Amino acid sequence: MKTFKIHTSIALISLLSMISLNSFANNGGEIYNTYCAVCHKSGLNAAPKMGKKAFWIKPVAQGKEVVYKNAIEGLRGMPPKGGWTSHTLLDTF
Repeated sequence: MKTFKIHTSIALISLLSMISLNSFANNGGEIYNTYCAVCHKSGLNAAPKMGKKAFWIKPVAQGKEVVYKNAIEGLRGMPPKGGWTSHTLLDTF
């Protein structure tokens, strides 16, 4: 069951990083490609790589609250909100 939760969480994080809940105002793909992919495609600054489940196990195991907090506040080399400071919290997720 724990493995199922981790895989479900990884899938959710992957999905949320590619789309915007506020899809009428923003294109999630453009947001990801502009602000997130720089690090999450290559693993720059120890960013977990998109699509690589093994890289997301540790962050997901900390709980979604921690993942959300890190996305909002930044972590290590990642600036708050991935550097896109003009967007709202709704746009972040």
